[in-house]
Amino acid sequence: MNTEGREPEDVSRELLRKSQELLAQVQAMLEQTDRLYQQHGLNRDSAKRFMESNKVPPAQKAKAEQELEQFLQELERDIERDLANAKSTPRKAVKPKFSTLRI
Repeated sequence: MNTEGREPEDVSRELLRKSQELLAQVQAMLEQTDRLYQQHGLNRDSAKRFMESNKVPPAQKAKAEQELEQFLQELERDIERDLANAKSTPRKAVKPKFSTLRI
């Protein structure tokens, strides 16, 4: 996200919008995963226990862990990039406005 020359409030709104979009995507993915489990007569806890058991072939477990690690690294890079862009945005000093009304 290019923040150069943009108002801090606009950058904040954009970051908030992107965060909300990501949260919505993650929620949709979780719901899709739950539907998939239900289609096969499973629940999330059973699948988690199975993956943590010794019944999973080591190659399959390693592949799943590698994919998860890649996803987490991508997510971390995206967050760090957006934070760096937000921090590099210069903030303008604002003078306080006083009312000119006299009592």
